[in-house]
This record gives sequence, C-alpha cells and structure tokens, in this order.
Amino acid sequence: MGHLAAVKCKETELAAMPEHLARWREVVALLRKHQMKATAVSLGVPFYYDPRLDLHSSAEPVRTDSVAYACRGLDFASRIGAELVYACSIRRGPKDGHANSLRRLDRSVRECTRYAEKLGIRFALEPFPTGVLPTVRDTVGFVKDLETDNLGVLLDTGHAAISGEPLAKAVQISKGKTVHVHLNNNDGVGDLHWAPQTGKLRTSDFVEFMAELKNQGYSGRVSLEISKPEPVRETLVGSRRFVEQVLDRI
Repeated sequence: MGHLAAVKCKETELAAMPEHLARWREVVALLRKHQMKATAVSLGVPFYYDPRLDLHSSAEPVRTDSVAYACRGLDFASRIGAELVYACSIRRGPKDGHANSLRRLDRSVRECTRYAEKLGIRFALEPFPTGVLPTVRDTVGFVKDLETDNLGVLLDTGHAAISGEPLAKAVQISKGKTVHVHLNNNDGVGDLHWAPQTGKLRTSDFVEFMAELKNQGYSGRVSLEISKPEPVRETLVGSRRFVEQVLDRI
C-alpha cells in the first residue's frame, strides 16, 4: 500500500487470499494508516492459484467448499468496508459437459449473491478467457438469466483483448449490467496485466471504451489492474496520466 499512497492513490482493491481473510484487522489498520479505502475484493486471484476452488466443480464437496470460501471473502469485504466482491470461472470445467458446468455455476452464484445481499455488498462476475464464461457476451447472458439486481458484470479490457471482443462493443453488450471496470493491457494471448499504455490495445481502443461507458451513464469505478509494475512508481504515475489523457479525449 505504500507505493499506492506514494502516488496519491486513495482507493484500492484487495485479493481474498487465505492469509488475508483472518488478518482483516491488520488490513483495516493499514488502510487507515495510508488513508485509503478498499473498494473491491477479488476472488479471482485465490481461485486462480488454488485448483481446489471451483464454483462449477462436478464434485459437490468441492463446489460447496468453494461457495463457503467465497462467503468468507464476502465477510472479509464487509469487515474492511469494500462495496463489491467479484469472481470468475478460471477453468473450462469437467468433461461432463458445458451445460452441466453452467448449471452448477448458476447454483453457486445464486448462493453467493444471496449471501452478498445480506451483507449489503454487490457481487459481480468477470469474464475469463479460459473459463466457462470466456466472453463478455457469455457472462452478460448468464447474469441476465439469474434475474437478480445484486449481480453485475465486471469488464476487464485485458480479458476482452484475449477473447477478441472490441472494447466499445463489450460495453454495449454489458449495458445496464456493468458494475466495475478493470483497465490493463497484454499481448492478446496471455493475461499479463500490463499497464494500459503498453500492449495490443491502442489508445483509440481505450478512448472508444471510455466514451461508450460515458454514453451509457456508467457511474462506477474504473480500476487500474497492473501486475508487478516495474519501476513501480513510474509505471503507476504513467498509467494514471494515460487514463487522464484518454478521458480528456472523450
């Protein structure tokens, strides 16, 4: 958090890693120390690193344990004051069929969303190129079928670059369902989380993306999601400046 505070960042997202969940008091203390607010909590990171976490697993004990972990992540978010928790399907699913995976995911997400609503937290799904919901279109369709106001879609520019979805079109598809946005870039193949000014996506792509969000009246947050930026301070400052320049063009 020190690097973020150094570049005058006032808000941040946190991953619901196992080592963080029980140390929420320390997290709150750090946020206060740096005068920062946690706005969102990611379940994607722990699910990515632990193959035993799978919301559409064909093994019911695994699925129920995964839902329980997601609920612990929601508790963590509530304790640190975050308003949103998001998850994604990291893997394609077992060999018993895509439709069965979707049915199990439907059940799990409903359980997570109900629990989130009790805590006063918004729940969101993020498309992930290697998962059961690889595209924005797939994810929006899934969310609409659940018919709950407390579930939305997180748009990630890097994931759209991999799935081949034009950014502005992704916003149009997600109209009325977008609750959070990640800005990052990559080479169009790997989920590398490069700074937005570096990679396959061009400045014009981000301009069209942000313009479409503005046209739709999107009022949520737009978060820079950059993995291992080096040098840290210069990359963060440059990324923030890039976003400001994009906004000046719309």
